[in-house]
Amino acid sequence: MKNTLLFISLALSASVLNAQRNQNIASFDEAETFVPGKYTGKYNEKGEKHGHGKAVLSTGEVYDGEWANDKRNGFGKATMKDGAAYTGEWKDNKRSGQGIYTFLNGDKYVGLFTDNKMNGAGIYYYADGDRYEGLFADGEILGKGLFVFKNGDRYEGEFTNGKKNGIGKYYFASGNVYEGNYENDSRVGLGTMFFPNGDVYKGDFKDGRRTGKGIFTFANGDHYEGDFLNGMMHGSGTFFWKDGDRFEGYFVNNNRETGRMYKKALDQVNVSVASAKN
Repeated sequence: MKNTLLFISLALSASVLNAQRNQNIASFDEAETFVPGKYTGKYNEKGEKHGHGKAVLSTGEVYDGEWANDKRNGFGKATMKDGAAYTGEWKDNKRSGQGIYTFLNGDKYVGLFTDNKMNGAGIYYYADGDRYEGLFADGEILGKGLFVFKNGDRYEGEFTNGKKNGIGKYYFASGNVYEGNYENDSRVGLGTMFFPNGDVYKGDFKDGRRTGKGIFTFANGDHYEGDFLNGMMHGSGTFFWKDGDRFEGYFVNNNRETGRMYKKALDQVNVSVASAKN
């Protein structure tokens, strides 16, 4: 007789993606005026700020860098009143091109800007040690990228609105690897989970857990095909042993509840459920 089926439900909890933190960059209002008498630098023949100069805005922001036709154009550094700072390229008073923005909370962005916003390829460093490398659009994480967590986890794949959305691959520090679909940071739909001991699950996920139809293949050659609920075998399914025996029936929380055992050597002799559990 087969021993009671032991199936250890492996925890699939992942670190929460921190891409939804406050990443807003202080916008620059072109209507802001420079404090009279607070500009030191070069002018052109029209009396416009042109060349290198330093100015103080009415907001308390200090800009030290290049000017062209009375606007910040070229390379320069802006230090905000709250302590945040931007160093990089400017175009017509807006952050445009390559730059570095350091936030008051210690976060830092290094990458491309367009119209004062993070746009294009860049790296966002979180103060707590997390890091995102990839694409941005209108100040948000959007497109393909890599998110590295301080605990050693990392995710490579698609993002929308700062969250994992679409196809991606998540590497757990524990050695587990998930490859499949994400919706709003959660494993949803079809996916495959690889475990460091050689076990593999392929099937449905819901709310980040094995729920729905799936196949769990054990490293020793046994496998289960059927229903899963919250990471456990739950519902109708069949468990196949590598020696050819199998159990068909109903499972509850990883335990065989009702069904039949088929012995390969006995030409499908049915064994009672009570015996199958012994």
